[in-house]
Amino acid sequence: MIIMPILKKFGKKRDAIARNKVCLSVGKENWPCNGQKERYRHIFAALNGAHVRFLVRHGNPNPNVMVLGAGKGETILEFKNFLLRHKVNPTVDVFSLTKNLDPYIKKIVHKDFSENIPFEHLNVKDSAYKNLKNKYDLVIGAMSVGVHTKYPVNSLFTSALMLQKGGRAYIEMVDFLKGSGKSSIKELKEYFKKKDISFIDDKILYQKQFLVLENVFLRMVKVYNPKLKFSIKILDDYEKHFAYRTNFIEIRRVE
Repeated sequence: MIIMPILKKFGKKRDAIARNKVCLSVGKENWPCNGQKERYRHIFAALNGAHVRFLVRHGNPNPNVMVLGAGKGETILEFKNFLLRHKVNPTVDVFSLTKNLDPYIKKIVHKDFSENIPFEHLNVKDSAYKNLKNKYDLVIGAMSVGVHTKYPVNSLFTSALMLQKGGRAYIEMVDFLKGSGKSSIKELKEYFKKKDISFIDDKILYQKQFLVLENVFLRMVKVYNPKLKFSIKILDDYEKHFAYRTNFIEIRRVE
């Protein structure tokens, strides 16, 4: 099955990062943050509970939720247990790089769409995954599609297309310049060189900045469908990861 780029008019097919290609070739992932149970505390704290407050107040006792890059999926169990205490029972789907859910987590997940397809290749409009469009009340991607990619804004765009009207997405992303305290890409590259961090290439350095995040995202949406309306903002909470920081980006679908 060949999955075309999300929109041909946006340019050539986007390439996955080297680490993802290795995972795809062996059919298995091994990340420090891999959906472990203890990860849920980080996600809840980083979001200040915004994702669960939204679902509790949303008024739908059975919301549709998409978890991107779920890994083992143990955080899904913690997530569902928290919501059940508030009389909310979400239907949870998963889209990861590979099928990596623990067996007991598979029992509480409605559908695992993971089929060794990089998120960069997902086209919810024209491909076999078009049924993911306009489906979810909540889309959440922690240390996944917004971090392990050369094209973070494209990940935001694809995630946003999955939202129903009134839905929200929370995608964790990297801003190298903000976290490092450097004032330019050139200065940042020199910093990485001194630290012997060689896996960063120019495409990642230039795209993983928040300076133009909102403008590029909204332009992509307008080209795709001018009738769609979203609001987007960078949440204040962040985590430190050696030379950079991550922030969750909140997307709300208005129309």
